[in-house]
Amino acid sequence: MNEVRLKNLVTHIVEKNDGTLREFVALENLHSGSGSLNSGELEFKAAEDSLQHKKGDVLFSKLRPYLAKSHLAKVARTGTSELMVLRAGRDLDSRYLFYTSLSRPWIDWAVATSYGSKMPRTSWEGMADYRLHVPPLEEQRRIADFLDAETSRIDELVALTRVQLTVLAERRIVQVRQMTTRGAARVASPTGVPWMPRMASGWTLRKIGRTFKTGSGTTPRLDDERYCGDDVPWINTSDLRDGLVDVVKNSLSNEALRDHSALRVYEPGVLVVAMYGATVGRVGITGTSCCVNQACCVLYSPASLTTEYAYFWLLGFRGDILKMATGGGQPNISQDTVRSLRIPAPDVSTQREIVRFLEREEGLYRSKTELLNKRLELLAERKQALITAAVTGQIDVTSAGRATADLRA
Repeated sequence: MNEVRLKNLVTHIVEKNDGTLREFVALENLHSGSGSLNSGELEFKAAEDSLQHKKGDVLFSKLRPYLAKSHLAKVARTGTSELMVLRAGRDLDSRYLFYTSLSRPWIDWAVATSYGSKMPRTSWEGMADYRLHVPPLEEQRRIADFLDAETSRIDELVALTRVQLTVLAERRIVQVRQMTTRGAARVASPTGVPWMPRMASGWTLRKIGRTFKTGSGTTPRLDDERYCGDDVPWINTSDLRDGLVDVVKNSLSNEALRDHSALRVYEPGVLVVAMYGATVGRVGITGTSCCVNQACCVLYSPASLTTEYAYFWLLGFRGDILKMATGGGQPNISQDTVRSLRIPAPDVSTQREIVRFLEREEGLYRSKTELLNKRLELLAERKQALITAAVTGQIDVTSAGRATADLRA
């Protein structure tokens, strides 16, 4: 099989948009490693710095190429200039080029030719010398046909697995909401809260601001070396993952605490709520003494509500709480909003029984989701390995396709 440099087989297209309103492909519209495009989320833009592409062009993301974002255009659109637009020549099948752009050698080359540390980016100049395995055109088409069939089956399994994950997540939330409003009770009474209309008879609505003490923190100047140290873990909203917070990425020095009165050390076991940012609404219970930044609301020293019970209620009703958020691009909730929330609760003993039940269910949920996510990883590895083997001549697609068909028969 011949090896030919990319620049001798494709044309690198840099055709700017003329200002016409067209569908626009952004990097976030492309799925890593799958070659698929979420066309339902495309916006229309008239940006003159966007690049035009035609049906059959291959779009490959120059930015962070290790994410393997590539797409074979089905229709003409425009896209971000972070996409490299490649048009196959007469000796190269566009589908074969597309699959090659998802193969392991291509991605390794793109990563090796990248520059920049935080946001690595490859370029046409770097990719131009990549050597493709180029069989005759008819063989390229057979390889592409084989990969179309085999990868579509893998994609179906991926889609089904994602549905399973969605169903599990929805069931989890339904169960948490049920247990933290009605438990096992059959008789319910009204709450007066539109988005939580019923609770078990005999339960009491407890306002967070009257049941917990609340606090927050701040961000010192991180370019001041005096404030950077390993003395006290410093929780940011990105540390909140709806569970125990036992790993914290950042920490501060004792001097930072002395110089900033807004920073205080909270004991282990407090409940932390993200008030704004990309993680708004996430919750966590601390596993160690810590301080927090200003985007975190800390609930501590509870009376008549257990921290764990409040955690599950906030988890279950997060979607409704976020509807109370204010702001434009990144809505946020305030400490006042958190303090105003009312949690339906039984006596403390019953709360603990509910928590024990939900913790058991949470363990099962996490085990199942871990297995399903592992399946997604294995399917992604299988897909890339199959593509790589096919476009580098490691397998005979004719015999491989026949063998696969026999196994299914």
